[in-house]
Amino acid sequence: EGTPNALLEAMSVGVAPVISDTTAGALEYVEDQENGLIIPVEDVDGLANAFFQLIENDTIRRDFAKRSIAKVQHLSLPEVARIWQATIDKVP
Repeated sequence: EGTPNALLEAMSVGVAPVISDTTAGALEYVEDQENGLIIPVEDVDGLANAFFQLIENDTIRRDFAKRSIAKVQHLSLPEVARIWQATIDKVP
């Protein structure tokens, strides 16, 4: 899947993402240490450490959550509806 809808949906409600570094679409939305964590593919220890970091550190988890929401705000229903309406209004 190019850009996983589940990732975007989770980010839109403030879930701090943890992704591998192999999905190009996901890498467009998740910035390591900014709004989530990016782990090398097949790095099992890194994945476990990322989850523990988010579980144990409320501040980081909340900061990532806020930034995740902001990162996907342009995909919200009101924003997308506005774009569609503008497109429809241009039709003669």
